[in-house]
Amino acid sequence: MDPFRSKYLDKLSEIHHKLYYKMIRSKYEDAFPMIKGLSSLEMGILGVLADFPGASLKEICERLVLPKSTLTSAVNRLVNRDYVSRVVNEADRRSFNLALTEAGRLAQQEHIAAEHMLYEKILTALGSEEDAARLIGLLEKIADDFS
Repeated sequence: MDPFRSKYLDKLSEIHHKLYYKMIRSKYEDAFPMIKGLSSLEMGILGVLADFPGASLKEICERLVLPKSTLTSAVNRLVNRDYVSRVVNEADRRSFNLALTEAGRLAQQEHIAAEHMLYEKILTALGSEEDAARLIGLLEKIADDFS
């Protein structure tokens, strides 16, 4: 392994876990009860359905780049929580599409609000517009080069 990379791996891991545990111990769950206990996959499904109402399981799999087997149990949990409903596909009555319920729409709104609260904390911690722009630029570079 490249010494440059190995030098920073432990530090990156340390920072990642520090942020993660601070988020978990924060009061986000109290402020956003609708998303309490939802996994990132379940929140991703809510997000896809908010952007693409009536999407099929196949379409959600494609958008989230997941196998159908992974998605099925997460959708079942969201149906049991009354966040998502199955709607018979009129074009092919053997299949169904998914739709957000009112509770699902509220959970998605909370998800967006929680993300904004987190991002606001991150930007505030940076302290300047220049640092914020630099962070965004670096994250875009990572996202563009990620394979």
